[in-house]
Amino acid sequence: MLLPMQPWPATPNPVPAFFLGSGVQLIPAGSVALVAPFSTAPGFQLGPGQDSATYPMLWQQASGMRFRMPEGSLIVPDVNGAPSGGRPPASTTQTTMITIQQGHPTPDLTPALRDQIMGDLQRWRVHTVVVGPMYNQAAMIAFFSQLFGNNPQQVDGVYVWWEIPS
Repeated sequence: MLLPMQPWPATPNPVPAFFLGSGVQLIPAGSVALVAPFSTAPGFQLGPGQDSATYPMLWQQASGMRFRMPEGSLIVPDVNGAPSGGRPPASTTQTTMITIQQGHPTPDLTPALRDQIMGDLQRWRVHTVVVGPMYNQAAMIAFFSQLFGNNPQQVDGVYVWWEIPS
């Protein structure tokens, strides 16, 4: 009889100190935070050898569910009532972030793309944007810095833009 090795091999999932300490308390309770990497259905590859697509949900849980996110692994019906496959409805922001996460060239921030992403953020009522440890992090930070016209604050292992204009 074959039995699996015990104890079960496991590796801890990293939670940046920001989500465990006082830093996350600067996000207004119950407000919406967009967290990078964009959280997607489990198993979605973000970059070479990395499957951190569900980390933002873990970080949200570690914060005591202090904030809401316009992303995550969930089952929502599409326009025809069929399950969407575990992803939020498609958006320009989602597509752009996933493109960057996968290591593809960062899209040019044209006026049209800027308007679409800012429209998503306004529609979702995003108050804060957080870029955590992720594949292609520098490109994600550069993209949001260009979008918002300023650099993030580095706080306890993450990069944060506060009070996103609505």
